[in-house]
Amino acid sequence: MQFHPTTLYPSGILLTEGCRGEGAFLVNSEGERFMQKYAPNALELASRDVVSRSEQTEIDAGRGINGSVLLDMRHLGPERIIERLPGSRELSMTFAGIDPIFEPVPVRPGAHYHMGGISTDTDGATELTGLYAAGECACVSVHGANRLGGNSLMETITFGRRSGRAAAEWALSNTTIDVPESLERDAERQLKNLLDRTSGERPWKIRDELGETMLENFGVFRSEDKMVRQREILQELRERYRNVYLEDKGDVFNSDLTQAIELGNMLDTALCMIEAGIVRKESRGAHSRPYDYPNRDDENFLHHSIARWRDGGVELSTAPVRMTKWQPEERKY
Repeated sequence: MQFHPTTLYPSGILLTEGCRGEGAFLVNSEGERFMQKYAPNALELASRDVVSRSEQTEIDAGRGINGSVLLDMRHLGPERIIERLPGSRELSMTFAGIDPIFEPVPVRPGAHYHMGGISTDTDGATELTGLYAAGECACVSVHGANRLGGNSLMETITFGRRSGRAAAEWALSNTTIDVPESLERDAERQLKNLLDRTSGERPWKIRDELGETMLENFGVFRSEDKMVRQREILQELRERYRNVYLEDKGDVFNSDLTQAIELGNMLDTALCMIEAGIVRKESRGAHSRPYDYPNRDDENFLHHSIARWRDGGVELSTAPVRMTKWQPEERKY
């Protein structure tokens, strides 16, 4: 999971990196422009993982404000903010009640982008015949452990086109796929159970707790004890999910149903991430374990973590990283 350094407090809505590109400062509760300590050359224009970790370090050290730091644009002046950053100003005013022309805006690192996903080839084909994937849900392996800004456009535009074209060609030359009747019956039974339930817990409560606890225990910085604790929390949330209750019983445009199904998938995905994170005893890119494994370990962990769902749990394996022109650089995190 890549974290973006400037999401609004408390909503988590993203403010563009263009704010820092235009010259906005990040300051702590003491008014210090703290990026001078962590990236004295690049300052606020350092990579997302560096800025996010710097912010979180300040917050953890007690130099934050309500779990945030401040993004200060006032020195840019009203004309430049209105001309170059109108969207960020509008978001700040709408969701934080702050006009950045007059006051600094509270921001903090927020979960931004999945750098993993369903493993595909360069045409979007997965290991399941007839299933193609593209975009953030897929892993063509163009990110490594730390996505560059703009790579998401390559995933959507370049691989979206390749995957769409390949999927269309496949569909034109294949009529159907035989799905075992037992799988169809299982899916129908799960839907029926969701819709027939007359009482229980609303899905949004579990979803809120999932987001809050993952941010707390599997955020910018990770540690063994917190990840293990989050695994326990996920098991509890999964048990509660068995009793979710839907108010909408309809079979047309039922967003209540789709959100409940998505929540189940999110719980599965979160557990895959936790299990892979616990096993990866190093720091690499956005996976930062500064307290127990602060360094990158290419000897033992230069591989992809592959998670499959088997028998109600996560089965982990590895896959080699294919490197061509660019080799991993020597650095510590």
